[in-house]
Amino acid sequence: MLNENDGLKEEPDSSDWSDRVPGPAGDSANQPVQPNEKTSIQRILEEDHSFLKTLDGIPDVPAFKKKRKRKVLPLRTFLIYSGLITIAILALIQLNPDFKDWIIAQNKQTISGQEGQVTEVILDDGTLVKLNTDSHIQLAESFGQLNTRKVFVDGEVYLSISKHIEKPFVIETDHATIKTLGATLNLRVSDQGETALIVMKGDVVFEHIDQLPSVDLHSNQGAIFSSSKRTIITKGGNLENYLSWWTDNLQYENTPLWIITRQLHNLYGVEFELDSEDLKQQRFSGQLDNTSLEIILDKLSEELNFYYQFEEETNKYTLEAL
Repeated sequence: MLNENDGLKEEPDSSDWSDRVPGPAGDSANQPVQPNEKTSIQRILEEDHSFLKTLDGIPDVPAFKKKRKRKVLPLRTFLIYSGLITIAILALIQLNPDFKDWIIAQNKQTISGQEGQVTEVILDDGTLVKLNTDSHIQLAESFGQLNTRKVFVDGEVYLSISKHIEKPFVIETDHATIKTLGATLNLRVSDQGETALIVMKGDVVFEHIDQLPSVDLHSNQGAIFSSSKRTIITKGGNLENYLSWWTDNLQYENTPLWIITRQLHNLYGVEFELDSEDLKQQRFSGQLDNTSLEIILDKLSEELNFYYQFEEETNKYTLEAL
């Protein structure tokens, strides 16, 4: 007995098409997706989407750079180059002795005069040096090894230079150059650009930076180079008074007062004004104790009948005849 529904196919509702997914031809092409399968597919898609978002946040990994190999100089090549450089330096020293001096002279030392006293030193070659207050001499640390004994002087120095015929002695200043093989001399370089050289013993060549003709000086001679006048003045006679800054003695024989005051100006750095020509020509003979300027002026004023006063603003002594 047949049921009334036998042989009849129920027509699917249109709403059920939303639960079907396309597929390959066949019986399973239009099979509806079961609820548990739908949940699984959604979960997979969501996980894949989350994974892709995670990948977006990862920076690109830079490509590895291939390290360059350092070129190492072979030991044999290094030794060859070092040997060539050494040979070149030795050849320069043999051909030009001044090159050796230049290398040695790179390390320098400075000797300075102490405040208020005379500083005395003996150099490696036996040269005696006396430095006045606030004076300096600069020389190479290996001074005794140089073929040319070279020093730089600023201020006032007395030098008794030991004689070495094969090793000349050169003194440099900001304004002049002095050359000798051996001499006794006094050199003063002032802040005003004046260079005064007094030779007590020996032979000296006096040159200066402006390429004026050089001057040959001998025993008991001197020269003064003034940067303002650009001239060299040769002096003769008794020059022992230029050493009074360390001997403390001034010697005069029938010397006019104007010459004495000029020497005092050089020694003490003060100005002098004499009120008359007669006073300028007054002459003095004797010895003065060079321990202070006031003691010197007191003795001169007693001998030559004048009085003096000092103006601090102008740094000047005025001398007037009695």
